[in-house]
Amino acid sequence: MASESSQPAKRQRTATGEVAAAVRRGSRGLTVEGWKNVPGFEHMGLQVADKCGKKLPKTQSWCFVPLLFSSLGRVPEHLCREGASSEAQIELAQPVWERLFSHWSQWRSALRAACEAFGEERFVAEMLPKTCTAKSWTTSLVYGEPKEFGRLPHPQGRQQDRILAMLPNDVQNQIFASVVTLASG
Repeated sequence: MASESSQPAKRQRTATGEVAAAVRRGSRGLTVEGWKNVPGFEHMGLQVADKCGKKLPKTQSWCFVPLLFSSLGRVPEHLCREGASSEAQIELAQPVWERLFSHWSQWRSALRAACEAFGEERFVAEMLPKTCTAKSWTTSLVYGEPKEFGRLPHPQGRQQDRILAMLPNDVQNQIFASVVTLASG
C-alpha cells in the first residue's frame, strides 16, 4: 500500500498525463482554426485564432485570469482548493493559449516582470483574492475545459484592472484588441 505522502504525487502524475493527452488530441472545447490579424496591430503581427469553435464572452476574465496565473506559474497555496489548476496543468495549457493568441507568451512575460517588479509576495497579498471557498467565483484555466485543466480563483474586476494597469500601455491595448477581435467572431 502506498504511503499517504506518495498519494498527492501519484494524483499529480495521473492528472498531468490526462492533461497532456488532452493537449495532444486538441482542446475538446476550443477547436482552433487559422489566424486573423488584430485590426490596428497588423504592423506588429498581432493575430488571434480565426475560429475557435466556441462563442466566447466579450469580457476579459476568461483569458486575463488564465494569463495572470500563467505568469505566476501556480495558484498560491492559500487559494488552492479541490479542482484548482496545478502547476503542471498551467504549464500544459500554454500551447492552447498560444494557439489562440499570437503574443500570449510575450504578454505572460510582461506580466511576470510586472509581478516581480511589484514584489511577488506583495502582489499575491494585495492583488489576488484573500481566500477561495466553494462559493468563490472561479474561471477555467482553459475556457470551457475545467475538468481537464482545472479552475482558477477569480480576482474582482477592479483588481484585474489594477493588475492590467501594471502592464505597459501597448501590452494592455494588445490584450484588449485581441479579446475583442477573437470574441467578435
